Amino acid sequence: MEIVDGSPLYQGPGCNLSNPKYGYDFVISTTQASINSDLCMYLHNNTLPCNYFCFLSNPSNANEVVPVTLEDLVAKTGGVDPFKIPWDTPHTDPRVQALTKVGFAVGVKVRMGLPPGVEPKDLPPILELVDNPQFARFKILFSDFHVVENELVNSASPSGKWSVWKQQPGHPWILQTFVNLFHASLDNQLNGSIHFSQNPAKKK
Repeated sequence: MEIVDGSPLYQGPGCNLSNPKYGYDFVISTTQASINSDLCMYLHNNTLPCNYFCFLSNPSNANEVVPVTLEDLVAKTGGVDPFKIPWDTPHTDPRVQALTKVGFAVGVKVRMGLPPGVEPKDLPPILELVDNPQFARFKILFSDFHVVENELVNSASPSGKWSVWKQQPGHPWILQTFVNLFHASLDNQLNGSIHFSQNPAKKK
């Protein structure tokens, strides 16, 4: 995989921070293009875990759903995995019936990563710096995005409906949010890093 950073070379003396009045021995900086190249390379070199989000209907409130883990859902239904059931499977299918019996409403399966069928250079920037120095725009890319919905029998769907949507190659689904930029000092052992305290193996 080739990731090209087309940013022009920036000469240090042209930076205002090189002014002796600031007293800096040296200044390290980065660019948005460089950050995004590293993020793309990280996603390319690592297979991140799948995350599952499953929800049951709430019998006492039709506008609410109740979260349930995939493991618990599979146990409740005698081994049925909703993400293995194809689109438009009839409600008479024993697997769908088992899911309907426990009130399964919707499930989402996501794996962060580079979307298939798209060159990294053609993707939007994962991290985009904005005018406000306190925030940055962050786009979440997925190598797998899978949604299933169990529409129960009602007046609009008298037979019920099992629907499946998947991210297709060349057509990435992207979530966008704003993140706070955190300003802090780290000692030379990285002891102030929350990330490395939670991932000690990476710290080594």
